[in-house]
Amino acid sequence: MPMTQWIPSELIDERQPPLRDTPSDWIVTGEDGEPALSDGDDGIAKPLSDNDVVNFCSCTIFGTGVLELKSPDQWTVDHGMPREASKVCATNIFDIDTGANSLNEFVEGIIEQRTERGEEELIPDEYEVSYYTYSDDMPHRFDRAKRSFALAVPDNR
Repeated sequence: MPMTQWIPSELIDERQPPLRDTPSDWIVTGEDGEPALSDGDDGIAKPLSDNDVVNFCSCTIFGTGVLELKSPDQWTVDHGMPREASKVCATNIFDIDTGANSLNEFVEGIIEQRTERGEEELIPDEYEVSYYTYSDDMPHRFDRAKRSFALAVPDNR
């Protein structure tokens, strides 16, 4: 069953912090004791004022698989990429960018990056892969009294 988690849009990167269950889970207490938006690393948090709008993206995770790379032209995966997923990445390596739009593109990227790093000889290797889709930015308004975020509804006056 797919799982949806959230991240502030500004934190999406190749080395992003772990996703959280709701946008409100990104609210922390700043050094001044006031609500703040976490930077994901428990470092410098951005102060939040009532009615501040922060863009979040949801990430729906559709499961994982194990891809075995046997040669540049031969690979297998135990669970294929679901139709609903738009991205695949490795979850067991963190030193190279592995995000791709398909399993073929993922394998091509792994081979290219290994070659760039001087690892021309491709030894058989296994990769845990995760299948997922990110939403577009969704603005959320901070409610100081409730200490939470809610999807911001456009004012259509």
